[in-house]
Amino acid sequence: MAKELTKKAGISAAEGVLRSLMPELLGQLDVIRQDIRGLRSEVQEGFREMDRRFEQLKSEMYDKFEQSRDVVNEVGQRIAKLEGRIEGYFETARNQNNKIDGWIERIVKVEVMQNSRRRKAG
Repeated sequence: MAKELTKKAGISAAEGVLRSLMPELLGQLDVIRQDIRGLRSEVQEGFREMDRRFEQLKSEMYDKFEQSRDVVNEVGQRIAKLEGRIEGYFETARNQNNKIDGWIERIVKVEVMQNSRRRKAG
């Protein structure tokens, strides 16, 4: 019985100590909870900022891609136009060369005929 009484007294004393410390423990627990909420809020704000930056970067990259595509398309159109012009110049040059070749042939024929007349006359 003395053991039980001592045991009950010890439990009662421990409960008393815990009850007296409980407000302080609960206060510290509330402080820890507030710190965790603050950290959670900071982490969430960090993620929101990263999301904003990611969206901004994605938008900038898309804009650069659009600009590059427009430049490539413009250059392609200019090359095609230039290719047509160059082909036209080459066609004109070929025609002129053919004309010149024809004239040269005529001149050579005329000179050959004149040389043959001179030989016959001479």
